[in-house]
Amino acid sequence: MINKNIKILLIEDSPLSTKKTQKMLDEAKSVNFNVELECVDCLADGLNCLAESGIDIVLLDLSLPDSDGVETYIKVQPHTPGVPIVVLSGLEDESLAMEVVQKGAQDYLVKGKVDSPLLKRSILYALERRRTEEELSKYRKHLKELVEKRTAKLKKANDKLKSEITQRKRAEKKLMRLNKELDRSNKDLEQFAYVASHDLQEPLRMVASYTQLLADRYKGKIDEDADDFIHFAVEGANRMQALIEALLSFSRLNTKKEHVEMTNSEAALAQTITNLNKQIEERHAKITHDSLPVINAAWSQLIQLFQNLISNAIKFNDNKVPRVHITAYQNGDEWIFSVRDNGIGFDPDYKDRIFVIFQRLHRGEHYPGTGIGLALCKKIVERHGGRIWVKSEPGKGSSFNFAIPSHGGDRDE
Repeated sequence: MINKNIKILLIEDSPLSTKKTQKMLDEAKSVNFNVELECVDCLADGLNCLAESGIDIVLLDLSLPDSDGVETYIKVQPHTPGVPIVVLSGLEDESLAMEVVQKGAQDYLVKGKVDSPLLKRSILYALERRRTEEELSKYRKHLKELVEKRTAKLKKANDKLKSEITQRKRAEKKLMRLNKELDRSNKDLEQFAYVASHDLQEPLRMVASYTQLLADRYKGKIDEDADDFIHFAVEGANRMQALIEALLSFSRLNTKKEHVEMTNSEAALAQTITNLNKQIEERHAKITHDSLPVINAAWSQLIQLFQNLISNAIKFNDNKVPRVHITAYQNGDEWIFSVRDNGIGFDPDYKDRIFVIFQRLHRGEHYPGTGIGLALCKKIVERHGGRIWVKSEPGKGSSFNFAIPSHGGDRDE
């Protein structure tokens, strides 16, 4: 909406023209605006007025005592930023009119042809133009503020992102360094376990041999306490030998790479049953299986895997006839094997703990063992890129399951 109170600066050196213009402005008054007219008769005074704020529109005569022609407009224009200029001229010169309009004038009016309605319309256009420019200026200012705020937010977010990236890179470098240290530590530990276990075997074999010799030669010849002591020594030596052999097997699995190829798992199971023949016959165990596939696996490691699972199924079984059944089926890009038994089972809360080395759920005097077998199974399956898990309930047997990818392959090769 146009401001009803407007201040017009008239720069005109002719008193007669000034009176005519003032009269036309009085006639042009309406509900649209009220005019406050300020008149000067030279360019210098006009520029002084423009130096003060509050001028809404300029009516400019191009012929003044101190300036003439288009140069007059050129001199005034820099002093009227945002203030429209309506040129008044005694010349009906179309080229001059086009020149000043092209340079930014709001309108070019010929004095002898100007009437009140024409002047009013020109002023209204000028005021509308100024209002539009002011609104546009406000919008630009508002837009600039929004852009500055958005830029500040983006800068803040960008700085935060840079900081996070820097921290992440530091964390990644630290993780890489720790992984290298862990890998080196694991290799050193594996080498130490292998060497220590290997070097312990010979002196332990000597201790076991001589304690067994004492048992054979002096049993019943000293006293009952001596017989018990010798029995405990022999039993301890044998347990230590079994533990060291299991540790050697575990460490060899980490250090010795075996060739992975298409392996008949049914043939591997048959070899496993042959290896466990003595245990199977002593417990009258029944080992059955469905048709088993040919998979990508290391032959000896697959036998070791079957052997540990079946041996445990027989050992942890209080039935007169332990039963173990092996099945396999393909699920997507992996083969799922299951070794189910009718043994004592265990609490499902321990389903993850039993795969940790040296973790045992039962006392050694009831169910002898080293606590390494299932950890070894887990290591074998993971080296083939697979996974292993168990389902069990106390008194209802267990089902040990493992998945081997169809593509197979030792991940360390």
